[in-house]
Formats: sequence, structure tokens, C-alpha cells
Amino acid sequence: MRSLLSLIGAIALSLAAYFAASALLLNKPVTYDSITRMMDRKIAYANSLPSPKLVLIGGSGVRTSHRCDIFSADLHMPCINGGATVGLGLNYLFAEYRPFLKAGDTVYLPLEYQQYLITRPAMLTGPDAAILFRKDWRQLAQRGLEGFARAAFMADIDYAAQSVIEQALSAAGVRARFDKQASDAQGDQIGLTHEAGRTYDSAIAVARWAPPSAGEFRDASGAKLEVARFLDWCRARGVRVIGGLPVAFDNPGVGDDLIAELRAFYAAHGATLVVLDNRSQYPRDWFYDTPFHLEEAHAIEHSRRLAPYLRAVGAGR
Repeated sequence: MRSLLSLIGAIALSLAAYFAASALLLNKPVTYDSITRMMDRKIAYANSLPSPKLVLIGGSGVRTSHRCDIFSADLHMPCINGGATVGLGLNYLFAEYRPFLKAGDTVYLPLEYQQYLITRPAMLTGPDAAILFRKDWRQLAQRGLEGFARAAFMADIDYAAQSVIEQALSAAGVRARFDKQASDAQGDQIGLTHEAGRTYDSAIAVARWAPPSAGEFRDASGAKLEVARFLDWCRARGVRVIGGLPVAFDNPGVGDDLIAELRAFYAAHGATLVVLDNRSQYPRDWFYDTPFHLEEAHAIEHSRRLAPYLRAVGAGR
């Protein structure tokens, strides 16, 4: 019995040391801290806005390719561009913005297609899981035992090595490319000019992109289920949600069957899907560095095209 108790004690002590190291010592200041700083700025601005307001939520395609300054002027309502990065779990993004959504607000949700397809395990082990384990156990606890356990055991040897390297780089003054990008007060990313994007022209020319099939969308269950829960939460609280299509290359085209699946999904949860005539698809030379990031001039053009569609389904005053 004493041997068993000693073994249990040793295991408990090892786990305690592991968790303490994960929470207190292992950090990725170049990558993950840049995400935290961005989200802190966006949340602070969202918290300052009166209702009714427009809140854009999604990945980097929202941040780079949609302009709150255009929407605010056209729809006559304050706007926050809550676009972050596609690596963050939708459960994290929705949890961050729920406290600031009030009855009468409008959420525009032009999620990138792959965000619907993310599996539950992948959603629970993204950068946000590590961030929450270090800084916000209250939100992490909302993910249940599985979510907490997956976050708690993310610190493997590779993670530890990356942490040591990033802390050394941070001490030397190295900043992430993401951290150097500029945003305006509303959260719109700025500075993605055609001239600045010439560096990525060759990559854009050969980048592969294709939308998922209708079947892939229909069969998705992880992140897609999180979207459904968020839509239901908004409907119960009088928050209007308008789904949209992400910007993408104009070839291959987004098919009618996928549009029908998206439209039915949003309608089943009390939301509306808006679809531009061009299905938010543009020539490759309109894009900055990925199939989801428009150059600034074209982000403005896309937002001008989109604003009347939002107004037609009830956004604005």
C-alpha cells in the first residue's frame, strides 16, 4: 500500500510540475502574445461601442478584406472588425465577443470555408487553448473536461523547444510579421497595398484554392456545430446574424449546391445568408498574399459592394 501511495504521490507531483511549467514558464511571445495583443485591442474597442452596432467575426479574411469604415458610413452604425486569424478556434472568438453583443446588434459572419470543416480536437488544441491555459481558466473551463485536458497537455517537447526559441527571439527584439501589421481603430487591417504585395505575386500566381464540396460541408461537425450554437445563442437574445461568403479567387467557382447548403444551415438557426452576384470571388491580382486577403483598395471595393446587401436584410439605421 505504501508503494502504491508513493507512486500516486510521484505522479501527482509530476503532473503538478508539468502544469506549473506549462502555465508559468512556457510561453510563445513572438506568435501567441501577438494574437493576445490584437484581441485585447479589438475587445476594448467593442466594449466601447453603443448598440446597435455591427460586429464582424471571423478569421484573417475578415480582418484584411472587409472595412468597417465603409460599413459605418453606409449603414450609419458603429462597427468593429473582429477578424482575427483562422488558427483561432471559433469557440474562442465567440466566447470573446458574446459579452458585448446586445439585442439589436448585428453580427456579420463571412467565415472562411475551411473554418466550418475544422474538427473538434483541432478546435480544442489551437493557439487559443494555450493562451487560455496561461491566462483564463474561467473561459477554458467552459470547454468541459475534454477541452481543459487538451489544453493542459499541449506542452510537448516540440512546444517546449519553440517556447525557449521564441523567448530568446523576443528578448532580442524580434517581432512577428503579424505583429508589425497595422490596423485602424475599428480593427480593419491597413497597409496591404498593391506595391507592398508585389513580394507575394509569384506565390499568389501558383496558390491552389478550391471551395469544399457540398457533402464536405454537410458532413462537418466540429467547428460547424460551434457556429450553430452561436447562431442559436444570438437568436435567443435578439442579435441579428448575417452569414456571408468569404472572399476567394474567382476560379474555381463556388457551386450552387454549396450555396444551398450554407443557406439552409443559416436559415435553420434563424440567420440569413447574403450572397453577392460574384459570390465574393475576385481575380488573383486583387489579392495580397493568400487567397483570402484582398489588397486594401480591393477590400474597400468589396465592402462597398457588400454594404447594400447587408442593408437589404436589415443591417443599419
